[in-house]
Amino acid sequence: MERKDGQQNGQLVETPVSSGGEMTRRNFLKIAAAGAGAAGFGAIGWYLDSKYGWVKKILNSSEQPVSGEIKEFELNDKPSTLEAVDPKVDEYPIRIDTSKEYKLPNSEKWFPDTRTSWIKSENGIIVFGSAGVNSVRMEGKNWANLGKAEVVMTPDNTQNEIGFNGYRGLSTVIRRDNGALVGIIHKENWKSQGQHFPFTAEIECAVSYDDGHTWTKPVTVLSGKGVEKNAADVQGIGQPGCIVDSKGNLFTYYIDWQGPDNIHLAKVDLSDVENPDAWKKWDGQGFNQPGIGGDSVPVVESDNSYVALPQLLWDSERSMFVMLNEQDKGFYVRTSADGISWNEEQMIVKVPSPLSTRKTENDWYSYPTIISGSDDQFIIGNAQKYLLTSRGIYNVNAHKGVLLPIEIG
Repeated sequence: MERKDGQQNGQLVETPVSSGGEMTRRNFLKIAAAGAGAAGFGAIGWYLDSKYGWVKKILNSSEQPVSGEIKEFELNDKPSTLEAVDPKVDEYPIRIDTSKEYKLPNSEKWFPDTRTSWIKSENGIIVFGSAGVNSVRMEGKNWANLGKAEVVMTPDNTQNEIGFNGYRGLSTVIRRDNGALVGIIHKENWKSQGQHFPFTAEIECAVSYDDGHTWTKPVTVLSGKGVEKNAADVQGIGQPGCIVDSKGNLFTYYIDWQGPDNIHLAKVDLSDVENPDAWKKWDGQGFNQPGIGGDSVPVVESDNSYVALPQLLWDSERSMFVMLNEQDKGFYVRTSADGISWNEEQMIVKVPSPLSTRKTENDWYSYPTIISGSDDQFIIGNAQKYLLTSRGIYNVNAHKGVLLPIEIG
């Protein structure tokens, strides 16, 4: 959906080729894999040639499928009840193969329960996400050979000025050049212990120096404006989905519940993520508002009452950003040239029952993430891609992770 205020470009970041600093595809997110360089991980890099624009270069990229061969996966016991929606001629060419649904190996109960993130390791991949109210870590050769989940972060289970901290889920994990991991976290404060809805959400940050086994104490870096205690509806901001540029800027897309469900944007230098004062929200002209309690303007305004869980990817072949999100009737994508102005949404898969009207014993899916098919979670590659989502029987059993093959092109 195009921005209703007509703002196509804004002054966001300094650029070596334009004194005006306009937001364009050239200077907004010059994508390079987080962790490439000093950490020595393969990546597809994008470099700006000031005369000819974007030039694609392959930097030590093995282009090997991080997900392993399909034959290594085990088919789910029941056929998928998702309904694939084929793209129209002028839409993004993504197709979900609902004829094959695979079990996520060693999926914990209630996993995934928010966005899922992963990084490359020396021996394969490390996957981070939430299972129930806790954050977990899984490691393996590839997606088909993940080990058992290890709980690495829990809520405080203490009462604070907003409420009872009953949920803490890692949503995006990124490796810095020095090897440390940065975790961006969805935190929920409940009205009381056991009363998880409606919650008040905040976005936190923590750092790990041992590949995600232990983390520093989380620090709140983004919070909503005008949050009311004991409100009847969900409050605050949460469900962060991030992407990093080659200058080390971390861009975080998130849901703001202080009004209609819309997607907002904030920015911080990756080296300064633990400093709440360094986080700035997008206000329609630039990143000018404080992360804690500041005003913000949405970059995606939806016509639907429920929008959740943004994930950001870069499609190197088509030179565009791709945003995945969940809505009441299914999963959707949008595309953008600059990360600010987004095209109309398109449904890619329809869930068996709308989330707002699901009933006991209904089959249901939620918490989607696209597995990118490259060594970098943010860059769509040439290897096999998957849609990771949870599946469960509502009010009967715990949801668990499943994967469905994706074709793009």
